Amino acid sequence: MMIQGYYTHCLGSGPGVGFYSQGWMVFAMGFGLILVLGVVLWLVWSQRTPNTHGATPVSTLFAPAPPAQDAAEQIARERFARGEIDRDEYDRVISALRSK
Repeated sequence: MMIQGYYTHCLGSGPGVGFYSQGWMVFAMGFGLILVLGVVLWLVWSQRTPNTHGATPVSTLFAPAPPAQDAAEQIARERFARGEIDRDEYDRVISALRSK
């Protein structure tokens, strides 16, 4: 009888059996959830913060290059802002670029 009582206790009847006796399982699941959420938050944060250490961010590696016209207009704007060309020259360059 004593052996049968011991096995019955181990199989699920008696004190300390049930949800709370499986506390290690709840802890492991909670730890796993926190770990996964931490990795996801780290990935999101690393893509949103400015790059200060010289490496190219992953989000810009596959970004399409700006059209050549936009780059040429940007150069014309910069030259006009520095005073290298006057207003008439700037207008001619912009109209020539946009007429292509």
